[in-house]
This record gives sequence, C-alpha cells and structure tokens, in this order.
Amino acid sequence: MTELWVAAGLLFAIVVGVAYWGSRYPYKAQKRLFSNAEWHFYQNLDRAIGGSYLIMAKVRIADVLTVHGRKSQSRGWWRAFTRISSKHIDFIICDRDNGTILCGIELDDRSHFRGDRRRRDRFVNGAFEKAGLPLLRYPVQRRGYDIHGLRRSVLQAIAAARSQGGFA
Repeated sequence: MTELWVAAGLLFAIVVGVAYWGSRYPYKAQKRLFSNAEWHFYQNLDRAIGGSYLIMAKVRIADVLTVHGRKSQSRGWWRAFTRISSKHIDFIICDRDNGTILCGIELDDRSHFRGDRRRRDRFVNGAFEKAGLPLLRYPVQRRGYDIHGLRRSVLQAIAAARSQGGFA
C-alpha cells in the first residue's frame, strides 16, 4: 500500500511540474527594477550628477568590459568572458553627449560581507582596474547620502581616469 502512495505522489509531482514548467514561457513581470536601497541611492545619485551625465542601472559587466584576444581561437577568452557575462554592476555613468562609459558604481549592502561576495567584489574591482575604468563603491546609507560628496567623488574618478588615458 505504501508503494501505491509513493507512486501516486510521484505521479502528482510530475503532473504539477509539467503543468508549471512545461509552459513555454514560465515568466512574470517583476514589480520593481530596484531594491529600496538601490532606489534611494539612485535618486541621490541623480540629484548629484543626473543633469550632466546618464545613469544606467544594472548593466551586465560584459557590456562594459571586453576580453582581449580572438574568441574563436582561445579557451582563455571564453573562460574570461564567462566570468563577466553573468555579473552586473549596479550603476554605470555615461557621457550624456556620446554615451561613452565613464565610471562604474557599486552599492554595497550587508551581503558584501559574505565570503562569496567579497571574492566577487575583488574580481570585479580587479577587472575594472585592469580595464582602466573607475569603479566606485558606496555603502548603503539608511538616512541619506551627501549629494555634494557623491558628485565630487564621481567627477574626481572620471577626471583621474581621463588624465591617465584610461578611456576616451
């Protein structure tokens, strides 16, 4: 009798699974793009530099950095690309006139204290540094951000990278 119940339970699980996952499009819309912390930071960043620069959010790192070399002839190229293809950066600052990527920004919440996040952060920091693209990190603030300080640090990062010839 127990075997019958196990078989019935297994059949039920398969039917429910097929009904749910068997759909060609098992998707639904997200309610919001930003977490509360990201939205709060974005609003402050927009006040600080929004009139002068474009602020892009949740950009795939592989759309910001590229891997040197010929992809068709190198396993190393594919390995390096795979490391950035599924990672995102919280915000990218671009030149309003021509879309040039100027700076990346990561918003660090409590999750960045975890070992896996610290490894990811070290990798992302190194990749941006090697590419000559500034990456700023800001801890999440509950009360608010210093608008003038945000503006100053972003403008300093952009100016320093331009003076070092890191990008256009």
